[in-house]
Amino acid sequence: MIIDGHAHAIAELADTESLVEIMDSLNVDKVVLCPGGTTDTKAKFSRPKFKESFFTTRPLIILFFNRFLRRVSRV
Repeated sequence: MIIDGHAHAIAELADTESLVEIMDSLNVDKVVLCPGGTTDTKAKFSRPKFKESFFTTRPLIILFFNRFLRRVSRV
């Protein structure tokens, strides 16, 4: 099960049908959706292309950054 831990309900994500399509295309099962600034689905926002990203397709890189951020945030 994949859970997106934080997304804002803006642009494409403000529309339920678009949100479900995006989640399905990324194999995301659940999302924690936070309020966004607008419900305008035509607004000039774009979502990151996670599948095309070098960093998001390599689990060891994600693990490294998660551990790094955890240590830095303990200061």
